[in-house]
Amino acid sequence: MNVKKALRSGIVAIGLALSLVGCGSRQSEQPFVAKADEQYYGIWINKTSTWHQKFINYAWGLIEVYGRIGDKQLEDRGTFAIVRKWRDKQGSLWYASVERYASYSAGVVRYTLTKLTEDGRRYEQISDVFALPREADMKPDNSTYAEWHRLQ
Repeated sequence: MNVKKALRSGIVAIGLALSLVGCGSRQSEQPFVAKADEQYYGIWINKTSTWHQKFINYAWGLIEVYGRIGDKQLEDRGTFAIVRKWRDKQGSLWYASVERYASYSAGVVRYTLTKLTEDGRRYEQISDVFALPREADMKPDNSTYAEWHRLQ
């Protein structure tokens, strides 16, 4: 399957997943619409990561993944949609999103929970393929936990 086809089917899968995420919401809630300047977007790095060291979240829903910080060649590409956003009592910003990648677990929709520190410099994330993870699961000992820092 070529990248364009994978991305197109990823967008369709995210649309289906979003409709499922919305099924449990109250009728009075308005759907979340992300802004063009969400702190979620940007270049995120982790020099010690053995998975991937850099990724870029674009405002239009594209993720580009690089194996190493200096790599010019993409390791993977995917799509995402932010479905919810909130701030906790400590001032951290939380995002619930749905992702799908062209190569990495191709065809699998991932539900992700992302926590950004109040200053917007640290990005922590956990994910699940069955349901949106809970805030209480955001721990370094979680098998899907990963942490990155904003590249400035």
